[in-house]
Amino acid sequence: MANKKYTTRLEAGLGELILQVLKFNAKQKLGIATREERIQHDLFIKALNEVTIPIGFDCDGDGIPDTLEIFATSANTSCCRIIPVEASRRANAKQIKRGSRR
Repeated sequence: MANKKYTTRLEAGLGELILQVLKFNAKQKLGIATREERIQHDLFIKALNEVTIPIGFDCDGDGIPDTLEIFATSANTSCCRIIPVEASRRANAKQIKRGSRR
């Protein structure tokens, strides 16, 4: 008999997962988090990372999103703004077209 791969599909709200992560962080700060809770926390983070959000930061005004490190830069300088990813793709395509005409 062939091995069957059994999977269970569960659904959880993002808010519930975030709440569980926040609860763990509070317990960890108090020094009362258990090993099992750490394992659960890591699973919650993996589950949360399955959801991606298309965002772009444009700090130099070129219409092309910068990297995630920009969160730290923006927190220190307040210089960056969030731009719609679709708009940044159009700006990038325009720049490529302009560059190819040279």
